[in-house]
Amino acid sequence: MKHMIVGILLSLGALPLAADPKTDADYIASHVASVEACDSAIKAQAPIMKSAIENDLRKKGITLSDIDVFFDIFFDEFLELFVEKMQARTAQLYVDIFSPQELSDLAAFYKSESGQALIGKTPTIIQASTEIGQIAGMETGVEVNARVMERLEAEGESMGMDQSVMDKIRDALR
Repeated sequence: MKHMIVGILLSLGALPLAADPKTDADYIASHVASVEACDSAIKAQAPIMKSAIENDLRKKGITLSDIDVFFDIFFDEFLELFVEKMQARTAQLYVDIFSPQELSDLAAFYKSESGQALIGKTPTIIQASTEIGQIAGMETGVEVNARVMERLEAEGESMGMDQSVMDKIRDALR
């Protein structure tokens, strides 16, 4: 009997222990919001961020002698803080929206060969998705004007403005 109990205990020790949901969520977040993934997202948004920062500095009367050095330092520090905050918030989001079993299954997926492939390709996906979104946004911006004008005219909507203002809006949207 004693040998049977020892055998059962030893065999249980050979089974992988399930991680708690927070540990699974932290593991997932460390891959979903990895340094590489966040770096890709930041690089995709860098021109917009640079422009906004430069405009803000200019409004404050600040001219930097070497803007590239400033932005190298800025983005290095920004990335470190951004990853830390993204991982913490992403882990909490996963805990909030997934069950413990789903978290366990997701963590197992990310540990699998396919999961590792997804992790490895996520920075490329983020970069490409951002570029695709920018192109789609520009194309949509060009096409939406005509549709908005058509609807305003079809619905007889003047938005409470006189005809001269509506004519200016019509001209701007064409």
